[in-house]
Amino acid sequence: MQTIIKSREHEVAPRFKEVIVKKTSKIKKHFPQAKTLEIEIHQENNPSISEPTAVELTLSTKKQLMRAESRGESFMAALEKAVYKINRQVEKYKDRIYHSKINRKLQ
Repeated sequence: MQTIIKSREHEVAPRFKEVIVKKTSKIKKHFPQAKTLEIEIHQENNPSISEPTAVELTLSTKKQLMRAESRGESFMAALEKAVYKINRQVEKYKDRIYHSKINRKLQ
């Protein structure tokens, strides 16, 4: 699976890239059918927004496109939330595929 890391305003630090790859490695391990994982990081400069940092994850497969977006006080908090959301989507998708195959065999 190809991992693409983007940022709107500035360059992503190499240390943070390593953390992103480490956090998203679980997705790669549990869902090898995935083709690409795009991670977009941006920060709002509006003082009225309580959680200015946003992380968007887009996981594309042959038939499915999964997205998760989350906001947080820091990049790490937003990343944790987004990875949790995308993992839940992957589990649901795998469960749906598994049960549809079992139902076809029973019929």
